[in-house]
Amino acid sequence: MTQHDGPVALAGLGNMGSAVAGRLARRFAVLGFDVDPTRRADAADRYKIDVVEDLALLARASTVVLSLPTPEVSATVVRTLLADLCPGALIVETSTVNPADMWRLRDFCSPQGVRVVDGAILSGVAQMAAGRSTLLVGGKAEDLDRAAGVFEALAPRVLRFGDLVSGRAAKVSNNAVAHAFM
Repeated sequence: MTQHDGPVALAGLGNMGSAVAGRLARRFAVLGFDVDPTRRADAADRYKIDVVEDLALLARASTVVLSLPTPEVSATVVRTLLADLCPGALIVETSTVNPADMWRLRDFCSPQGVRVVDGAILSGVAQMAAGRSTLLVGGKAEDLDRAAGVFEALAPRVLRFGDLVSGRAAKVSNNAVAHAFM
């Protein structure tokens, strides 16, 4: 088991977030949040994770994974957590966001000393739940190293692409090629 200070926090327990919770719970103590109390209860029952009703409580963790429905929701969640996150905390963005959204996250996290990496998921919910996903990741090398245990818990294949947004850019390119073939 990878050494980690405290739990890994997870914001978003929807379809993909629930599958992410299941993967993380195999390796870490997980502190989860979702605005939907039914999703919180389901994740707590199914994966035995600790859930909170107050999003701000996720700031107790030094690593926060985002699995949220829109870039705007991701930005709102991070802004809410920033006041309470310790300098050096790490945000792992797995939500479907664009490179520009990642840069915005980095730009408002950096002054607080909070690090950001992208962990684009290249699979669907069923593959994530079954442990057959691929992650396309980008960020500073030391931040990717720090997130390695989280990445390994989520997917057997983790492809590093370099600086922040390079994982996102690779996913966008992959999706464009896949759509062209369809």
